[in-house]
Amino acid sequence: MIIPIGTAINVGMVLAGTLIGVLVGDRMPERIREIAMQAIGLITLALGMRMTMATQNVLITLGSTVIGAALGEWWRIDARLETLGRRLEARLVPTRQAPGSTPSAPRYAQTQGRVAQAFVAASLLFCVGPLTVLGSVNDGIAGDYQLLAIKSVMDGIASIALASALGWGVALSILTLIVVQGGITVAAALLGQQLVGLIAAQVVRAGEQSLPLGAAFLSEMTAAGGVALLALGLVILDLKRIRVANLLPALAIGPAIVLALFLLGVPIAP
Repeated sequence: MIIPIGTAINVGMVLAGTLIGVLVGDRMPERIREIAMQAIGLITLALGMRMTMATQNVLITLGSTVIGAALGEWWRIDARLETLGRRLEARLVPTRQAPGSTPSAPRYAQTQGRVAQAFVAASLLFCVGPLTVLGSVNDGIAGDYQLLAIKSVMDGIASIALASALGWGVALSILTLIVVQGGITVAAALLGQQLVGLIAAQVVRAGEQSLPLGAAFLSEMTAAGGVALLALGLVILDLKRIRVANLLPALAIGPAIVLALFLLGVPIAP
């Protein structure tokens, strides 16, 4: 039986961080929670910009983002995630209203919609990034969960800040962590070292330099994830309502473009 230990650690850190954030957040003035949320948005923007610079060719990032966004809109990923969050919220958040009355209690008004928002924002923040892929692959192939342990500490700290502003809905992101991160770990363990070795042995040209095919895959996946984090930062700062989850297919489109160029014998960068 394959046990994704790194993901289990990550889940535990997010749960612990959420608990701390909720306990601390209830005692924080509204203005402190607001500035904490703005700080998260700014850091998300900075991380997104850094990740986007990993691309070998901005045209690949452009193509993967446009194609990925179109697929995401077609599949309505963002709407489906939002619906899932709303359903979880409806099941887990008590309305505490009398039969036939309207939900007017302040507690209900403060909570309504925040669980879904916290679920979507935390899921994207915790699952979009190079450590998610690299750490999960290392955990699956070699049983080395060191990278995921580092990521777990980072996610735990981020979950404290998120939960202090958005509430306990951040904890629901563990469902996404288990499916995405745990799924990559299990897939890597099943595929084994043969496929990874085959990818690593191939070389792709990028201008005057040569890169391992696997490194090129990761670069373009990271850049596409950076664009998604930039969009998430804008949403957190309430500057623009972007359907961020619809950008997620770009993480697969980027490596697909690299593979197509490799098979055609075309350099991925001029």
